[in-house]
Amino acid sequence: MRVVVKFHESARADYEAWQAHLSQPPTGNPGIASLHAEELTRELQRTGGAPAGALFRVDLDPPSWVWRFTAETWVRFVRRERRLGLWGGVVVEVIVTAVLTPRAE
Repeated sequence: MRVVVKFHESARADYEAWQAHLSQPPTGNPGIASLHAEELTRELQRTGGAPAGALFRVDLDPPSWVWRFTAETWVRFVRRERRLGLWGGVVVEVIVTAVLTPRAE
């Protein structure tokens, strides 16, 4: 099974805000932000888009998985499986639709 992680266009503003939040001094920097983004993708790939603690929410539109990636970061994503022909195997697409972090007031 191959797992492909994509960030939907609708998640762009959330993703950029998350990266900016992780880059803020004194404890953050661009390297930390990049590391978190890589680890998020790696964990979704490793788990086949089903990380421990993720909850499926039918009340969202579209129905989505919601997962607490870190103490401050929630991720919303859709998981789709596609068959590639009779013997081509399965591709799991994980499409991140939101990355939610605390907002500065």
